[in-house]
Amino acid sequence: MASLALGLLLLISSLTSAVVVVRVNYNQGQDSSSCLESDSRPCKTLRYVAIHLGMESNLSVLIETDIKLESVVVFEGMWNLTISGSSSTDSAMEIQCSSKAASLYFKNVTKVAISNIEFNSCGALDEDRRYKVALFFKSSSDISLVNITVRESHLTGIAFLNCPGKVLLESVHLFSNGYGCGCSSLPAGVSIEITDPSVVGHYMLRRCIFEGNHVAKTLHCCSDKNLSMQNGLGQGGGLSAYFSGNCSNNMIEVSESEFSANTAKWGGGLSIQFQDFTQNNTVSVQGSKFYSNQAEYSGGGVSVLYLNDRLLQNKGFYPQCDIHSKLGEVWWRAVRIVRVW
Repeated sequence: MASLALGLLLLISSLTSAVVVVRVNYNQGQDSSSCLESDSRPCKTLRYVAIHLGMESNLSVLIETDIKLESVVVFEGMWNLTISGSSSTDSAMEIQCSSKAASLYFKNVTKVAISNIEFNSCGALDEDRRYKVALFFKSSSDISLVNITVRESHLTGIAFLNCPGKVLLESVHLFSNGYGCGCSSLPAGVSIEITDPSVVGHYMLRRCIFEGNHVAKTLHCCSDKNLSMQNGLGQGGGLSAYFSGNCSNNMIEVSESEFSANTAKWGGGLSIQFQDFTQNNTVSVQGSKFYSNQAEYSGGGVSVLYLNDRLLQNKGFYPQCDIHSKLGEVWWRAVRIVRVW
């Protein structure tokens, strides 16, 4: 009896660990139940895969051709998701968003990897109507983005909200994001926001390029003039790191990356904010370059803001970096460090 129970346990374990590989081919695929199994004909759209398998674990999606995205594609509550582009050349597969309401949304997903894909002209509001972003990760953990390009998103390229564990961005390129219109509280390139005290994340950004992302442009057409002037808006044209509440022991490491021609109200290239009672959070930028970034008010290259005298041992530092950015129009600083209490 014991051997039978052990055999059943091993069988269940092998079944639950099997990875389902689904191919997406916009030219030759067909959306039907038969495309949702390994070794079958490809599906036509990524949305069809997400609707039917978007909450299943151990899923690998192989994108074989350039595809179009016309709405929000949601993956939720799953474990071990891989989305990768397949190409016989060195170029990545392209996901072209044909609507301002199209994006990829990952909610409560554990272990997600995306590679070899270029996202163009994406950006949809999330369920709380707060974020308008091409790739949105909410409460998801252990994320890997490798050889990804995000360009011309309507407001924000990539956003992470309360994502714990290890998060890797390697050879990720953010080009010309932030050309939409609206009162956005997010940067144009990448946003990392941690407000949950139970979240501890280690973010590593390696060999990334942030070029021509423009937060300030979105705020010029914001109808609420008071809202568009708040300190929380328009920060970080390239990258924004925002810590609030009681979050602690989070680490963001940026290395061998380039920030050029990004603009914002504050912190054209990079914005770091420590608020409330956050402690022992660190943002480290090493061996990176900041060129021709511009802030409308202050911190053309880098802006660091501490908003409470009781903040404990939060650190923002950037050794061995070249910072040659355009100066802010009001306080005239390429690097701005402010403590407010």
